[in-house]
Amino acid sequence: YNFANSKIHSFSLEGKSKNFIKNYLFKKGIDKNLIEDTLVNFEIDNPNWETESAKIFARKKRLNINSANNFKKDLAKMARAGFDYQTSLKVLE
Repeated sequence: YNFANSKIHSFSLEGKSKNFIKNYLFKKGIDKNLIEDTLVNFEIDNPNWETESAKIFARKKRLNINSANNFKKDLAKMARAGFDYQTSLKVLE
């Protein structure tokens, strides 16, 4: 539980998506139920963490600089990183 919680916290500060975190923890051999429970508890403590993580990702990847030309490409990058469509739109607008 402590490992999963610390990884979720550190990855959220690095700009990783919920899907990335789930896949990473599952590959490390952590039970799916434990991953889900830990994520739910983390979301209770930090309600807007995924939006903040998406903002960090966009800043790191320098998205939304030339918004008119690269909007679809930026959306595609965020989708590949595991962010959902609504979160991506919120961050890129």
